[in-house]
Amino acid sequence: MLKHGAILLTHIEDERIFRSFRRLQQQAGRWLDLNLCVNDRAAPYRSKLSGSTDHDARDVMPARVQEMIARGSGLIPGFCDLAFVPAAISPALAAYDYVWFIEYDVDFAGDWDTLFAALHDSRADLLTTTLYPKADCPDWVHWSWLQTPPGLRDDQLIRCFAPIARFSRRLLRAYVEVVNSLAWRGHHEALYPAIATHSGLAIEDIGGPGPFTPPERRMRHYTNKPGSYGELGPGTFVFRPAQQFSYFHEAPGEFTLRDLLYHPIKFKDP
Repeated sequence: MLKHGAILLTHIEDERIFRSFRRLQQQAGRWLDLNLCVNDRAAPYRSKLSGSTDHDARDVMPARVQEMIARGSGLIPGFCDLAFVPAAISPALAAYDYVWFIEYDVDFAGDWDTLFAALHDSRADLLTTTLYPKADCPDWVHWSWLQTPPGLRDDQLIRCFAPIARFSRRLLRAYVEVVNSLAWRGHHEALYPAIATHSGLAIEDIGGPGPFTPPERRMRHYTNKPGSYGELGPGTFVFRPAQQFSYFHEAPGEFTLRDLLYHPIKFKDP
């Protein structure tokens, strides 16, 4: 049986996030082993995985770190891979065939078991949301800084929205190798599907309306609108603005659509 690990990434150490972590751990426990990963705000290329050592992207993805520095950027926009990929490929998670990545501001309006039961049998190397070819979303702002090797076909230029995503072990290996070359640069949500398809690996949408969603999952696990210049609204799973200010277990009545993914969950200032 294939083994699934998972990383919940946060840069905020807060009891509300820890409670959300424990809920996810409890409800999805029969499908995956969940680890907490805390990113260092002062050094965004460095993260601490629970029960493990620090993981530093400079050790395994040095060219990618230099790209971020050269752009004068932090993890956002476009470099969230630096916070979790080093942990995902480390000996601490080496036993897993697939590794889920979940940001702390992702939530599910129901029992997490429902979602992972529906997705567990997928054998896609990249399983995430909002997978669309460039032809369907030409105005996405991050196409402008994507650099790929010569000869990449137009149909291999695909964007995604990846606050939640699952990666196969072979995709993680290919990704690290490729981003350390000078031929690939860009936003991580353009690089994930492009590198996967270029490497002959399979991609699937978790459950939106797009062309990479299997028929049985269409419109099943989230809603958004990919044509809206990057913000993705209206919908339950968008880039911005935040519409939910509590986790589902804190205020279920605020989630009008059930058994769907929500993003972003942001905390109101006291």
